[in-house]
Amino acid sequence: MISIFSLVCPAIQADASLCVSAPRRKQRKLSVLRILLAALLCPMALMLSGISGQAQQSLQVLHHHVRPAITSGQAARVGPLPRSQGMNLSIVLPLRNQDALTNLLSQIYDPSNPNYRHFLSVEEFTDQFGPTREDYQAVVDFAKANGFTVTETRANRLTVPIRGTVDQVNKAFNVSMNSYQHPTENRTFYSPDREPSLNLSVQVAHIAGLNNYSIPRPMVRKAQAGQALVSNSVIGSGPGGSYLPSDMRAAYYGSGALTGEGQTVGIFEEDGYNIDDVVQDFGGKATSITSGGNYILTYTPTAGGTTYNVPINNVLVGGSNSNPIWGDDGEQALDIAQAIGMAPGLSQVRLYIGQMNNPGGHTEFDGHGKYRQAVEYLLVLDDGRLYHGRRFLPGVCRARAERFHRFRRLWRI
Repeated sequence: MISIFSLVCPAIQADASLCVSAPRRKQRKLSVLRILLAALLCPMALMLSGISGQAQQSLQVLHHHVRPAITSGQAARVGPLPRSQGMNLSIVLPLRNQDALTNLLSQIYDPSNPNYRHFLSVEEFTDQFGPTREDYQAVVDFAKANGFTVTETRANRLTVPIRGTVDQVNKAFNVSMNSYQHPTENRTFYSPDREPSLNLSVQVAHIAGLNNYSIPRPMVRKAQAGQALVSNSVIGSGPGGSYLPSDMRAAYYGSGALTGEGQTVGIFEEDGYNIDDVVQDFGGKATSITSGGNYILTYTPTAGGTTYNVPINNVLVGGSNSNPIWGDDGEQALDIAQAIGMAPGLSQVRLYIGQMNNPGGHTEFDGHGKYRQAVEYLLVLDDGRLYHGRRFLPGVCRARAERFHRFRRLWRI
């Protein structure tokens, strides 16, 4: 509209001078008409220009996407990300009725309250506290209109996972995706140069996956050669005094009869594992067989006692595989072994694996998307009631994580 204003309004002055200088009546009449037309168009142009300016000002500006290392200049800019590079993101919507949700959480965990342990299904939670269908669809439509592929839709309507190019990200969120030198690590990371803004009336809580400043790393530390593996005061029953899963059960539960029969344990892992390492953690008390792409672990906690057969089923997210790519699966193997050791009667252990393709974290831009997808699979896409008997509150679990990390921290991994 600015171009119309610049073209039309000067015509008033030009035609006014023409009206004065033209010797002929016909030209005067024509000029007067042109002046009147321009006089009508100028206010319209100004009005539309103002509307356009108001629309520009009404862009929804988000927060907490740019790290202080960038805003302070501590992280030096290396250059722009390739415009054709693919990215996996998630547009996160806020919860509704948060005061009511806080009250419900208090009631569910208060033994004196009638709602104690009256968990909600995914559908019940979504109806009460999730974004509305209309708001969720508006975000989906926004993503598609900006060229993104909506990879999935969520039962709780909290996130819209999308895939697109850096160029599409730059345009849709009014940012410039760049590569920066990490101030404390020998690697680069990617991030927007400013807080994202978007032309969308529906409130958005966060856009997850816009930076990989922080990346996950295994916390397992290998002992140095000759270093004692156990404390001298407490000795486990495993080789060299190491602790076995049965030791953990004895310490935390004792000799009770509960085995977790009929229950399922779901574990989110950031890398795959070797089943042989899981078996080794049982100190000779377990074996395994392959079942398709999964495993069945046979475990006998005490010689001559009950033998348990526990399926270990892998849920591979976003092209991940069950084999470790970080080179050390000690943490994953221990997670599986300890779960089965504590509850040997489990009906299954489900491993939700979301890997970053490049452990260096600076050339592959979809690892964080896989983590988010894996957590979503565990909490929402699989029937949540699989993990807590008849009723489950995955949305509340997610809500608690959102409150504690405020989403911006939850996905800064």
